[in-house]
Amino acid sequence: MDTTGIYMISGCAVPPNQLGDHGYFGLSIHVETRLEQHESALRRGKHHNAYLQNCYNKYGGANYFVWDIVEQCAPDQLAQREISHIDKGNTYKNPKGFNLTPGGEGDARFAAAKTFAFKDRETGTYFFGTNLAQFCREQPKYDYQQLCRLRRREIDVYMDLVALDCPQP
Repeated sequence: MDTTGIYMISGCAVPPNQLGDHGYFGLSIHVETRLEQHESALRRGKHHNAYLQNCYNKYGGANYFVWDIVEQCAPDQLAQREISHIDKGNTYKNPKGFNLTPGGEGDARFAAAKTFAFKDRETGTYFFGTNLAQFCREQPKYDYQQLCRLRRREIDVYMDLVALDCPQP
């Protein structure tokens, strides 16, 4: 039976004080299966995370990485625990880290690719795209989790931004 919890993929040469360099945290209700999926996609050169794929290609494959279950937890705790590990491990904000989002959204491939559109009520500026995590990296004054909540209509306004309707693929 697979483990439910948080896993980490990291470069084996990374010193503990630089965990955010070449580190990636994820969540799954089937961790062992998910790690096998990551490794299979990397071997085929088809991983959704270009940073992880490039490191895999550059340093010689799976032998470079440490694949580890860092915490077992209940399914309803996964999102918060992943966010905590990504924050503590500094694998999102660190430009050398591999996490593309601050976590907690389940399957980051689909959350990051979902269309977004916002309007700043004060300036009239529109923001739109298909990679909210990348937008937040380029506009660090905005909090990714809050923009996700705004996009899902859980809140009406965030920092004078309002969500606009946009077609989803």
